[in-house]
Amino acid sequence: MSEPAVRPAFSTWPDYNRSLVEVVGALTEPQLAVQPTPERWPLPLLAETLRRPEWDDSWTRTRGSVLQRVFAHDVYHGAELNETLSRIGLPMVDFWA
Repeated sequence: MSEPAVRPAFSTWPDYNRSLVEVVGALTEPQLAVQPTPERWPLPLLAETLRRPEWDDSWTRTRGSVLQRVFAHDVYHGAELNETLSRIGLPMVDFWA
C-alpha cells in the first residue's frame, strides 16, 4: 500500500467549498490511517512517547492518547453531520453499523 499524499487540513482553507468527494474522503481516510491490527499496533507501542520539538519541548503525548484524540475528533464531526442531516429531514448516518 502506498503512503497517502500529505495535504493541508481542511481548516487551512475555511472559505473553500468542498466537493462531496472531498468530504467523503476526509471522513474515510482517518479510519484507514488508524486501522489497528495486533501485528501493527501491539499494546506496548501505544505507550510509546511522541515528541514534537519543533512546536515546544514540553509537547509530549503517547501514541495511544493521539489515537484516542483522533477517534474523539471523528465522533465529534460525526455528531455534527448527523445533527445537520436530521435538521434538514434526512436520515442520519449509523457509524456503528
